[in-house]
Amino acid sequence: MMYNLLLAGIFNPVGLREALAKVFDLPVVRIDVVDEEELEYRNWDAWVSVEYSVQSGDVSCSLAVYATEDVKEKPSEEGISLGLSGFLDAVILFPAEEKYPSLWRVATPRGEVAYARLREPEDDAEVFRITDVEIPVPELPGASISRFPEVIKVLQLPTPIVDSYIPGEAEGGLWEIRGLAVNWERLTVRMATGWPPVAWYPASMYEEDLRFRDKVQKLAQDISDDDRGLVLEMLDEVDGVYRGMTVEDGGLALAEACGLSLGDFVGRPWYWLRRPYELPWRAE
Repeated sequence: MMYNLLLAGIFNPVGLREALAKVFDLPVVRIDVVDEEELEYRNWDAWVSVEYSVQSGDVSCSLAVYATEDVKEKPSEEGISLGLSGFLDAVILFPAEEKYPSLWRVATPRGEVAYARLREPEDDAEVFRITDVEIPVPELPGASISRFPEVIKVLQLPTPIVDSYIPGEAEGGLWEIRGLAVNWERLTVRMATGWPPVAWYPASMYEEDLRFRDKVQKLAQDISDDDRGLVLEMLDEVDGVYRGMTVEDGGLALAEACGLSLGDFVGRPWYWLRRPYELPWRAE
């Protein structure tokens, strides 16, 4: 197994070797740490090998960690990052599951894990910069505290109601309606589960969800009577879930968050005039 990690802190090969021994619960003699420019000195019999490359800027070192089959208990990337961060008293970055450019995860010595934006150098004149992080990290004083909406969009949430009415292999108008309806049901799932994965949801995305709901209603007028009845029955069920988790406010909360006037909500469907009990775009 291979781990690609970045170290933001003081780099010490000896300290790294000892920390890895603790993380993998192995004798130090089973750990090898070598500069990637000096692979002729690598111990090929080691169970855990690290090839490091000294960097500059906010990242002091990049680490390619290899664990052989001799290592029976292999931690996850998050696990090894948290372990190293605690033992080294430094921030460790590891790749985020969401494959967005520049998006990484950071592990802190306090056991925290958060998203971070990393700007990698494009030429020799540039250095690594951690520009944004999701939570305050004292070890990264130059990073701004920011949210990352893209991690929300890629999260796959279950949509049992839509699935029970429109199969994934639907075609034509039903296929387009299914895609929009899945998004609508996912909004209710987000509410019910605390707005995963970051307990936050921007008002702009909430507004977009309501527009998708509008489009479902419009597209339903252009399909067969039988299919239309199916879609409207499905909508009625999802709408009932949405209604049960929201409260009437005339559109005030969304208008304030999106810079709209209440006049903009005149004539809009009922779901535009409701809001979640706890506003997700105000979550800390």
